[in-house]
Amino acid sequence: MKSTYTLLLLSFLLFSCKKDEKNDEQQAEIVNNWKDFKLTDNVKSVTEKSYNLENGKKGKAATESPSRYDINLAFNTTGSLIEEKKILPDGVILEETTFLNKDKKLLISQYVKPGSAFTTKYSWDDNGNNTIITRRNPQGEQIEKTLNTFIKNQRVEVRRFDGKDNLTERTTYTFGSNDKVREEKGFQKETTVQYITTYTYDNNNNILTEQRLSPDYKRLYTINNKYTAKNLLLETETLNKDDKQEYSEIRTYDAKGNMTSNRVYDGFIDSKSIEEFKYDTNNNMTERKEIVNQEIITHQLLTYDNHNNVIVEKTIGRDGKLIVDRKTHFEYDKKGNWIKKTVSINGEAKFLVERTITYF
Repeated sequence: MKSTYTLLLLSFLLFSCKKDEKNDEQQAEIVNNWKDFKLTDNVKSVTEKSYNLENGKKGKAATESPSRYDINLAFNTTGSLIEEKKILPDGVILEETTFLNKDKKLLISQYVKPGSAFTTKYSWDDNGNNTIITRRNPQGEQIEKTLNTFIKNQRVEVRRFDGKDNLTERTTYTFGSNDKVREEKGFQKETTVQYITTYTYDNNNNILTEQRLSPDYKRLYTINNKYTAKNLLLETETLNKDDKQEYSEIRTYDAKGNMTSNRVYDGFIDSKSIEEFKYDTNNNMTERKEIVNQEIITHQLLTYDNHNNVIVEKTIGRDGKLIVDRKTHFEYDKKGNWIKKTVSINGEAKFLVERTITYF
């Protein structure tokens, strides 16, 4: 009996060690988000604060547009984003988010007033899959909840609940031999089918067709795609249930894979448009034209500094009228991160953004 107990204890300890090793490996996952924010390595935090410029001098706290805000970012030693704060000019926090990294949120707090926020909490399993999303009101009461079920890291079901944990809808996913979703089925509550979507793929696992079907498997629409040899989307078209084309895009690319044109037909409004793009040697877009029914609607011209930040933005509208004339002057620290930018509109300095950066 003692021997059996000893074996069980050793097995438990061995399992626990392996589990801890797995967790340690997951925690040791290195994700570098510095590059996503165009920052050099070893940045610990970034604080941006924007002001009006009045006669060339710093004035009151203000952002360039009502939809903009000041921002605070914090990173860990390997470069993972761990915190972001969006702050209004008066210093009030609008939104606060904590992360495992930029692509894995932990908690979003959206403030209606200081100390009172709607929250959205994200839970992740040991394999990095998002398993639960829960949204609550400022009183802490559940508004809605989403449960994701995974098998071998493939999401096979999504269940959505209301504030009282009543199931409102669910979605199931069936996979093919290529480990790609072959069928998606949406339900109202548990069993009432709302829609069915089927997918087919080419040999490179690009989606060739997407078909939306009614609950009785009658076709509602079909999307057909074509790709280049480099797996870039070349053509896409949407056909209605009668096989009439309702929407299409035809794209071209340069040798570096930058999209140089996109021709769009929108049958819903009977419109034909084309976007044309040009790039510099660093693949920065320098020119964009939007042409609708053979008329140039906007013509955008962009110039960059040697840090690949936009320093000149001009937008010309119909009849050659200048709509936007925006220039930005950047100042950089010794590590190559900008710490101050001055924004001029129509030749007049209007806004100053100061950036405080700390390093590890």
